[in-house]
Amino acid sequence: MKERLKTAIPLILLVVLAFALPGIYGNIFFLLLAFGMLACGCHEAYTMVDITLKRPLQICSTIFAALLLLLAMFQHQIPFTPVAMAATSLYILANFAILFRHKPNQENLLSTFASMGIFLYLVWSLLCIARLFYLNGTHGRLLLLYMIATTKMADVGAYIIGSSTAKMPGGNHKLAPTLSPKKSWEGLFGGTLFSVATALLLLLIPAMTRLSGIKLFSFGSALLFGIIASVAGLLGDLAESALKRAANLKDSGRIPGIGGILDVLDSLIPVAPLFLAYVLLKLS
Repeated sequence: MKERLKTAIPLILLVVLAFALPGIYGNIFFLLLAFGMLACGCHEAYTMVDITLKRPLQICSTIFAALLLLLAMFQHQIPFTPVAMAATSLYILANFAILFRHKPNQENLLSTFASMGIFLYLVWSLLCIARLFYLNGTHGRLLLLYMIATTKMADVGAYIIGSSTAKMPGGNHKLAPTLSPKKSWEGLFGGTLFSVATALLLLLIPAMTRLSGIKLFSFGSALLFGIIASVAGLLGDLAESALKRAANLKDSGRIPGIGGILDVLDSLIPVAPLFLAYVLLKLS
C-alpha cells in the first residue's frame, strides 16, 4: 500500500493541477498529460500483443492519437467533426501503407487489424475524456470530474467491501475467478453502492452536473449512471485482466505500486464514451 501511495499521489497531483490551472495553461497541461498517458497506454497495449510490424504500427497509433487530441483542444468537437473523420481515414490508410510496405501476408494483415483494434479500444475511447475536458470551457472539467469520481469510487467500494467479506467464514462469492480471483459479487455490490452514493451526493454541487444552463442529471438519471458506471467500469477492469492473462502479465506496465497506465484507466475506457454520448444527447 505504501508503494502504491508513493506513485499514486504524484499522479493524482498532476491530474489535480491539470484541472486547477486556469484557461490556456490548464488546457495545454491537460493536453500534455493526456498525450503522455495515451502514449504509455499504447506502449503497454502493444507490448501485450504478439504481432508483427509492432514498432511501426505503434508509432502510427501514437502519432494519430496526438493529432486527435490536438483537434479535441482546438475544435472541441471530437469525435464527429469532418476533420476528425478525415484524420481517422488517414489513420486507416497509414496502417495499410505500413502493411503494403512490408509483405502483405496473413500474419501481417492480422497484425494490422489488431493495431486498429487497439486504437479503437484505447485511443478513441479515451479521446472522449479529452472531449469532456474541453467542453464549454471550465464547465466541462467539472463534468469530467463528476464522471471520474463516480466511476473510481466504485473501485474503492469494491475493494473495501470485497476485502472485508473475503475475511468472513467461507469467504465471499467469486465473480470471475479465472480472470480476476479477487473480484466478488459482494465487491460489485459495494462498488455500486459507493458509485451511486457519489453520483447522488455530487448533485449537491450544481456546477458539476450542469452545462450551458442545462441540468444534465436528475436524481433518477444520477442513480442510473451510478449503477452503469459501476458495472461498465467492472467490465472494463475484467477486459484488461483478460488482456493481461492472455499476455501472461501481472500488470500492464512497470510503474511501481500501480502497475501500468492501463491498470489506472481500465474502468474509464468503457464508461467515458457512454457518459459523453449521454451528455451530447442532453445538449442536442
